[in-house]
Amino acid sequence: PIARPATLPAPVRIATALKHKDPLDGSWQPLPAGKSLPELGVNDQRYVLYRSRFSLAGNDTTNLSKLLINTFTRDLVSAQVNGQIAGRLYPGDTYAAAATRNTKKSFTRIGPDEFDNRFDVGNLLPSGTNEIVLLYENIGFEHGYIPMEELSGIRRAGLSDSEQAITKPLDWQVATNLGGVTAGWTQPGFAASGWSKVALDTNTPIARKGNGIQPKDRQDALLTWYRLEFELPAKPAGEWIPWRMLINASGNGFMWLNGHDIGKHWEAGPQREYYLPECWLKFGKGQKNVIVLGLRQTINGATIKAAEVSPYPDAAELTR
Repeated sequence: PIARPATLPAPVRIATALKHKDPLDGSWQPLPAGKSLPELGVNDQRYVLYRSRFSLAGNDTTNLSKLLINTFTRDLVSAQVNGQIAGRLYPGDTYAAAATRNTKKSFTRIGPDEFDNRFDVGNLLPSGTNEIVLLYENIGFEHGYIPMEELSGIRRAGLSDSEQAITKPLDWQVATNLGGVTAGWTQPGFAASGWSKVALDTNTPIARKGNGIQPKDRQDALLTWYRLEFELPAKPAGEWIPWRMLINASGNGFMWLNGHDIGKHWEAGPQREYYLPECWLKFGKGQKNVIVLGLRQTINGATIKAAEVSPYPDAAELTR
């Protein structure tokens, strides 16, 4: 039998978090027509920004009420038009929150005239200069079939008076990282001045697993950043203790521990428990740890209800 410590360190319940919307800015570059992300050197699963600035006049401001987007592999896109979130026409909000694949289309290649993300931009486009920012989410390949062979990114996008064809193509720029990543927000030494402080629930138990138990909020941005800070006790001599984070949050995105990417948060669940590699943790009084989350907002917004860092029960071992 494995020798276990008689007691474990107490859980660390995190009482507050720092919060900030992504600045939606970065190293913008012109996007050649039909250029995929792999051709731009992006081959991993990340969020990418696209931006178009253009002018409208006359009847175009009312007639061009649809934003049509054609991706390479039926990924998810969220849209902000002149600082306001555009309503989804397709896919629906529930599907977009789940960030999954429509396996009924797994055996069919997406064509250049299939607009797999469509938005209602009516009343969001005034006369004069306009700006559209798109948040592209590479939701990952399937285990097989045609989508596994496809490129990633947005192939083309533009405005229309219907959902069938683009009548006003738009020129786009691309930033291959989020504004927060470019600004160093994932790093533990970043000074989060100007971020708002939000109180977290410190009493309600946090489930290790659960589908659909995420908190409900409203969407007010494309992506929101959270920063959690905590200290851990010094390591007990002769013991190995693995640590985890329990979290109840809405929004989909990535997490960083002291500057290291530790994986993805999926609001739908069932996972609510995440391993924190001890090689990246700091132990002892005055040693600050930082977990950063960059969460794409869904129909439930992106909000953290509660978070806790604690030892895994029944996993610690005596090493001598």
